[in-house]
Amino acid sequence: MNEYLIFALIGAGTGWLVAWASNRQLSQVLKCIIFGSIGGLAGGGLIDLLKELATMAGAALGSLILLAYLRKK
Repeated sequence: MNEYLIFALIGAGTGWLVAWASNRQLSQVLKCIIFGSIGGLAGGGLIDLLKELATMAGAALGSLILLAYLRKK
């Protein structure tokens, strides 16, 4: 659960930096921070999901290779 808080904080910080670099007004800065934190959550969650899927795919591939080896023997 803590990793999602980190994703949101990184996204919020990125949104603030983008707003600061483009000289936005306060209401636009808040929008950038909110959308940045939402984007950080979405991106971090997607990477987390892909990492789990890659682990499962690796396990399936390893078992297929072992089964193919044992079948030939």
